[in-house]
Amino acid sequence: MKNILFVCTGNTCRSSMAEAMLKDMMKDKDVFIYSRGVSAIENMSASKHVIRVMENMGIDMTNHKSKLLTKKDVDKADIILTMTLNHKSLVVNLYPHAKGKIYTLKEYANRDVDINAILDEINDIYKEINKKRDHLMKERQGEVARLQERKRNLLKEVEKIEDELIEWRRDIEAELEDEKAKIINLQRKIPELDVEDPFGGPTSQYRESAEEIKSALEKIIDELDN
Repeated sequence: MKNILFVCTGNTCRSSMAEAMLKDMMKDKDVFIYSRGVSAIENMSASKHVIRVMENMGIDMTNHKSKLLTKKDVDKADIILTMTLNHKSLVVNLYPHAKGKIYTLKEYANRDVDINAILDEINDIYKEINKKRDHLMKERQGEVARLQERKRNLLKEVEKIEDELIEWRRDIEAELEDEKAKIINLQRKIPELDVEDPFGGPTSQYRESAEEIKSALEKIIDELDN
């Protein structure tokens, strides 16, 4: 009999679903399938969402109870399939003697794919890209230098234009000083039309408002009397 162990964190979701589904798929096979969690709290039920999803697949998980991973579980297993690379690393660190039989589920499912060969090929392409980039940069070094120098000159010209514009604005405003002074003098002749609200202020502020009102009333009392 082959023993297959699934591992996740709490043993209430991923590994428990993997256990239940594989049992359903291999119900006529001579295998023992079980699941554990690296940080599981013992005897927790499967997540209600898991139960619902599995029910829709025709699998009953209402009796599932979580279990914490132990050395005995690891030693018994012929294959250990973890849900993530982190789970795999943790189990390998805890039980290094079992390293040869520990895989992630997807790693084991894709073991016909030579991942290392693909990664080596990718690294070779990256090296070729860097080599080609360096060659192209050296080949066009003069052109790049000319463009950079042109950019620096353009930036200097833009700064010069900005300075000239600022100076122009100052000159224009200086030419308008007499007109602006006339406006200020005329504005001073316009009487204040609001009586300030003294609310929340000291007694003196209320007194000032009263004086404002009195002064205005004195100016119009004759018209109000007619």
